[in-house]
Amino acid sequence: MTGRSSVDPPEARFPRLLKARPGFGARVSILILVLAACASCARKGTDSSPAPAPAPATSEASADTSWGPGHARARLIADRAAAAPGESLVVGVSFDIQPGWHLYWNGANHTGYPIHVDPELPAGWSAGELLWPAPERHVSPGNILDHVYTGRVTLLLPVRAGAAEAGPATLRARLRWLACHQVCLPGSAEVALTLPVRAEAGAPDGGDGAPPGPDAAARFAEARARLPRPLAESPVPVSVSVEAAAAEIHVPGATRLVFFPGPGCTTLTNPIRDAAADGDRLRLSLSTEPGASPVVSGVLEVRRPGSPPAFYTLGISPPAGS
Repeated sequence: MTGRSSVDPPEARFPRLLKARPGFGARVSILILVLAACASCARKGTDSSPAPAPAPATSEASADTSWGPGHARARLIADRAAAAPGESLVVGVSFDIQPGWHLYWNGANHTGYPIHVDPELPAGWSAGELLWPAPERHVSPGNILDHVYTGRVTLLLPVRAGAAEAGPATLRARLRWLACHQVCLPGSAEVALTLPVRAEAGAPDGGDGAPPGPDAAARFAEARARLPRPLAESPVPVSVSVEAAAAEIHVPGATRLVFFPGPGCTTLTNPIRDAAADGDRLRLSLSTEPGASPVVSGVLEVRRPGSPPAFYTLGISPPAGS
């Protein structure tokens, strides 16, 4: 008995072609075998090729790791190239903040804690009160209101040089802050700035360092433009009336008012609703403890047509016995 392959030979599958052209069958057989071998090789090559690696997952939070865990970069800058014994100058504690993140002002906030600056000055030097530029409002889901800094901010520290002899003087500061985006993460840094000290006030620098560059000058200008001034410096009268449960602020000609409650301010009942409004008037609902006198203290932002925003310090309480 003759065995038969499960696949018919070319003669059985193409009888007419093979009969019409003698010798063609052998060529067809070879061609079919070659094609089958190539197909087998192609399948083996495809099966043995490694699967393409999946694209790495990215997110906004992990896209840029160059900022470090604190999501902000800090440094010290000075408003002049050199100091002199007994002379006053201003040191800036300047932060660049990662896009999408924010740091906290030192006033009232629902979450977070403010930037902390612990200066370490050369012997004989002294520092004044840290000056905070006005913040911006940041409202989060759940009616959470914070007063924050984004982009970059420079806190200003007035200092007075000591009576030391001429030479370099190094100012240092230990910094702590909380950076928040979708999560909140603490940051810290130790920063330093070395300034040449001239022999006496008013003496030429004599090449001891270049004048402050345009970047430092721009940072000081931005900070000073948002420093609150005394209310008496307003070009128009600002009236503030305070009662037990409410306060009203009126600035004629204003197109928008924003109040940033300071750390000693009486708690506002609804600051998201009350503390910012278009127009020339704010009415703040106060949550005053029984028997306590309400205090309205903080920073008032005033916008007028054709003028940059102006910022004023408020510290108002009702007259005794009212």
